[in-house]
Order: sequence, then C-alpha cells, then structure tokens
Amino acid sequence: AGHDRGLMCAALLPDGKHLVTSDFNGDTRVWNLDTGAAGKRFTHGEWTTGLAASPDGRRVLTAGGHGKGKIAARVWDAATWAELKAFP
Repeated sequence: AGHDRGLMCAALLPDGKHLVTSDFNGDTRVWNLDTGAAGKRFTHGEWTTGLAASPDGRRVLTAGGHGKGKIAARVWDAATWAELKAFP
C-alpha cells in the first residue's frame, strides 16, 4: 500500500532498482521498482522534507522535522535499514 499522507520526497538508489519515499508523517518506505512492492518501512520521526542516497548506495539520509528539540537528519544503513546516526 502507498503512503497515507502526502508524499514529501523521493530518492532513487544508485542501483536503479529501489526507490525510497517519505511522507508528511515521516513514514519512509523502500520500493522495489522491478515488482512495485513496498519493502522495508521505517520512520524519520517527524515530517520528512529531504532524502538522499550516498553515491555507493550504502547509506540513505532522511531530513526534516525541524524545530527546537527535533532530529533534523538521520543516516540509515541501506542494507539493514538500521539507523546509524541522528543529527539535531
């Protein structure tokens, strides 16, 4: 299923086979472009206004939720989708 709230941003991973999307709620999903299926689902924690993939595709950055006490950016491992680092 797709996002429940408006899509805010998207990033194509360098492999050309996966698309990462995020919505107003920070709900982030990884899509398989060959099958159209949604895979891993995780959250930035606040609305997401930016997504970027590292050139080698090993890391993905989510950004958003700006404001006092909010996490501005998170770095994720693209193999496991574990959060590696959060930046205030």
